[in-house]
Amino acid sequence: MYSRKQILDFAFQEALNNCHLNGMDKELMEDVLATSMRAYAEREGFEFTEEEIHSTIVASIETLNKAGEDFTLQTKMML
Repeated sequence: MYSRKQILDFAFQEALNNCHLNGMDKELMEDVLATSMRAYAEREGFEFTEEEIHSTIVASIETLNKAGEDFTLQTKMML
C-alpha cells in the first residue's frame, strides 16, 4: 500500500504530465496543477486537503528547479 505522500506525488506527476505549463505565471501554474491533482484524487477515490495539495506542489516545483540547476552549463554550451 502506498503512503499518502506517495499518492500526492503520483497526483502531482500526473498533473505535470497532462498540463503544458511553459510560459504560465506561477499563480496560474499552481491553480492548474491543483485542479488536476483534485481530479486525480476524485477519480482514484482519495481526498486531499488544500494544504496537502499546495505543499506538494511547492515542494515538487522546488525539487524540479534544483534538478534544473545541473543543466546550466549544458544550456550555455548549446547557445
